[in-house]
Amino acid sequence: MNLLIEYNNGTLRAKQKEYLKHIYSYDAANGNILPDFNTNHETLMKYKEFIGDRLKNDLIFTLLSKAQQAFPEQFTSLLGKPKADYRRLAKTLFGLWNSKVEGKEEKLKGILERNSIFVEAINWPTNITEEQINQWLSTNANVIEKSLIQKVFNSLYGEQYEGMQKEMEKFEFKREGKSLFGKPFRFILSKRLMHSVAMFNMGVCIAPDNKLWNSEDFWQMIIFDEEDNACGGVIYRTISEDGKAYLIASIQPSSSILSSVSPHQIYARIIQFSRLIVKALNYQNLLIPTNSAIHSNRGSIQSIISSNNYPRIKLKHNYDFSYSPYHYVYNEFFIVA
Repeated sequence: MNLLIEYNNGTLRAKQKEYLKHIYSYDAANGNILPDFNTNHETLMKYKEFIGDRLKNDLIFTLLSKAQQAFPEQFTSLLGKPKADYRRLAKTLFGLWNSKVEGKEEKLKGILERNSIFVEAINWPTNITEEQINQWLSTNANVIEKSLIQKVFNSLYGEQYEGMQKEMEKFEFKREGKSLFGKPFRFILSKRLMHSVAMFNMGVCIAPDNKLWNSEDFWQMIIFDEEDNACGGVIYRTISEDGKAYLIASIQPSSSILSSVSPHQIYARIIQFSRLIVKALNYQNLLIPTNSAIHSNRGSIQSIISSNNYPRIKLKHNYDFSYSPYHYVYNEFFIVA
């Protein structure tokens, strides 16, 4: 909570080393320990990905969420935002919940989705009150905004991270045979139940999004190394508009593979694999979202995408990418193939 207070007072930068030390201690206590520092590429990449991936996409969100749960009133006050009032919505839901309408749970979920609240099931007790529904709504709609995470990250390490990115781009990898940097990897397109946890390996905040997983057009491509360890992968979705189908790719290799394989090589192989899908299933194009929060959590992949100067397309409608804990929508994309 102190981190948020310092951010709100504009003094976070002055204590950035202290807070980074505490944040890393928290991460290390959970088993995520960086190697002793040295200047070889693998170690440098792990440090860079800790900042650009773990810190930015996981740790700040986790710690702010814990502060929000422990001090909800103080958290809202610090952000200077009025507390959301769901009493009118709660009254509507209460009336429907106590009605005898068939399929009322699905109707309730539909109303919630229209209010950007996505839940897998509604397990309310039969005697739930309007006030309890109002409290439930406040809890389920209270998601840490991405803009806040980005601002805290920028205060902690934004400028330094840009420098780290530029330095790492100076490294050159040699291509060896058909493997990636001399190491064999397998790309597996899967929606098997045993692979349902793959998004956690990709390090994306939407990993527990069950509605996304159960969407018919959702697929994962999982990267496996020679010891069958998962190394991230790709989230695929399909958009159909005006009789044309597009394959949408969110590229999320794990930080572990990027510490030993050229990001350019892994990106090129992923695009090659995706183009095969486009050709086999007669998609109109392979598209990558222009929104960097969706197209990749990896800074090195984001840099590659932005440097390619792909042509763009804007579709007529907004489409859902994910539902929980963040409801991402998109309609602007880079045309890759």
